[in-house]
Amino acid sequence: MKKRKTQIEVIESMLLNNQLVTGSTAYNQTKKITGIGSLNLHKQIAGLKEKGYKIKDYWVTTPEGNRYKYFELASFKKGKK
Repeated sequence: MKKRKTQIEVIESMLLNNQLVTGSTAYNQTKKITGIGSLNLHKQIAGLKEKGYKIKDYWVTTPEGNRYKYFELASFKKGKK
C-alpha cells in the first residue's frame, strides 16, 4: 500500500519548488494530494519551522483592496539532535 503525503510534506514541497504558498493555494494542494484540505496553514508552517526551515511571511494588498499573507522559504538550517 502506498503511503500518502502529509499536509506538512505538501507545504514543504511547495516551498522548496518556489510555488506561491497562501491559505487558498495550500488548501487546494493539500486537498488534491492528501484528500483533506488544510485550513490551518499556520500549524504546517510551525511544523516546518521545528524541522529547521526559516520561513518569511509577507502581506500583499491587491488592487481591489483584498489582503492576504503568503509564505516564502528563506533558508534551511539543520537542527541539533
